[in-house]
Amino acid sequence: VRDMDESLVFYRDIVGMTIVAEQELDAEKVQQLWNLPEGTKAKAVLLKNEDQPTLLELIQFDPHSGKFIREGAETWDHGIYDIAFTVKDLEKTYEQLTGRGFTFLTQPMLYSPTFFPDFHVKFSICLGPNKMPIPHIQPITPPPPEMKREYGRIMDSAQMVEDMEEALRFYRDLLGLTVV
Repeated sequence: VRDMDESLVFYRDIVGMTIVAEQELDAEKVQQLWNLPEGTKAKAVLLKNEDQPTLLELIQFDPHSGKFIREGAETWDHGIYDIAFTVKDLEKTYEQLTGRGFTFLTQPMLYSPTFFPDFHVKFSICLGPNKMPIPHIQPITPPPPEMKREYGRIMDSAQMVEDMEEALRFYRDLLGLTVV
């Protein structure tokens, strides 16, 4: 992230995630692991939603390039694309976030992926902190469990790939993930 405080306003204060850990990372190891210039420091914050065990890790490097990973990229370019959240009421969330200055790529719309024919959602993509695409998904059918808060589980993280068979060999055959 470019600015940890700005990112925490979104993920902690708006999405409602809880900080479970934060620390300054070992500068020497960070430089080696991420192939960064000498003198680069890093801070990490781990957040989670009470509905699931999945953690979201935010990392801020200092100094940083000032550029976004997706700078100049199109939505169909390959690479890590987004992290998606379920929401209780997409129209309400859309209005609240646009009122706070956030931009959406589209207004909320109905969507039914062909690979899950009985799964219907309302869907829209918000540009969150650091211009990160954040799909907001309101499950319609089957009826979801009642949500206590405006934001629920992390639904998924999407990666655009150049070669689907190569990606499947890595994720399915090497890492052992299951195609659903």
